[in-house]
Amino acid sequence: AQFLDFQQSSLVTRVCEKVDTLILSDFQKRLVENIDAYLNLDSSVDNELADNSSYLSAGVITCGMGILLWSLSIMQELLDTFKFLEAVWTVPKARRTAFRGSCLTSISWGRTLAVVALSVLRALLACSLLYAGALWLTRTQNIEALILNAVALVAILNVDELVFITLMPKQIQLTLTQLDAVKVIYGPRRRQLQSFVLVCFLLMISCYFYYFEIGPLVNDMLDVKQRLCGGNRDFVIGQNAQTQVIHALLSRNPKDVTSTHRTVIEQAVNDLARQQSAETLVNASQQTTKGVSMRIKYARIHQQYEGPEGFQHEISTTVSERGALEHGFLWDCVDYMNTGSSHQVINWNIVKELTSQPQAETCGEMRGACDWPESNLLRLTCPITC
Repeated sequence: AQFLDFQQSSLVTRVCEKVDTLILSDFQKRLVENIDAYLNLDSSVDNELADNSSYLSAGVITCGMGILLWSLSIMQELLDTFKFLEAVWTVPKARRTAFRGSCLTSISWGRTLAVVALSVLRALLACSLLYAGALWLTRTQNIEALILNAVALVAILNVDELVFITLMPKQIQLTLTQLDAVKVIYGPRRRQLQSFVLVCFLLMISCYFYYFEIGPLVNDMLDVKQRLCGGNRDFVIGQNAQTQVIHALLSRNPKDVTSTHRTVIEQAVNDLARQQSAETLVNASQQTTKGVSMRIKYARIHQQYEGPEGFQHEISTTVSERGALEHGFLWDCVDYMNTGSSHQVINWNIVKELTSQPQAETCGEMRGACDWPESNLLRLTCPITC
């Protein structure tokens, strides 16, 4: 079971519970975290019955506000473009552009057509930025990144001003600032019509991106969360490469694990972690004589000079490869006797934990667990009884 941890919890359970100690599948864990934060989902709740509140979650509201602010910025850009074009169009036309002091008295048709072409291009670029920017915001699943992206979009509209201030000669900049403003008359009906059109345009943009972009995104998020974390998650599955038989193992949920329900390997980790140094580990492992409480109960200590190769060999070799009399697994084919041998005592402690019989002291008390699939060490420790 390569996807089980020390607590015998499946990888998908740890991903969906967003366990901080997770090393594998960090991308999937961050994906689940982003979905839960975006849709206000609880990892402890089965998401098969997600209600409509997900469509008004923090992520959806933040995305909608970002699109709204971006739309207002683009609308302001379009208004400035149309006002500039209208102001230039109201200036009298002539063969040559003429100034009287700081007042533009006439403008040539060539410059007028150039202004019209540039204004149309500016409006098209603004509309393209509106769609691309709003689409970018709807494709952002992280709320923090969503806020940063919304702020970054506004900076795009300032690029032309930065270019003008930086590259344009100061004389031309001063000349433009000294020109008299061109008067454009706005009537009450025109102001009302302009406000009505802008509000309708804003509502149309908001509704479009909500129903055709944000809504499908929420559905996709719910579908991803359901496929990752829906249903029972407390199992692992594997296939034997030689027999091609598929095996499933029921695992545990990290929330159900308490200090009194630790696995043997968890208890071994706790025993080792309480020691101060390698010397105390060796000394503790040698305190196994009768009447002395052993501080390392579930781990056989290997010295550093044995190296990682020797350690890997110890945990990967089979019983037939190891041999019947090697390293104290079998002692002249007799049942376990508490003679004080450190290896025997540690093996017996592990057997008691695996069989859930912590009070057993003889192999006869363990007879009922001999046929269990997970009782390999018991059969090695009590060969006569089993």
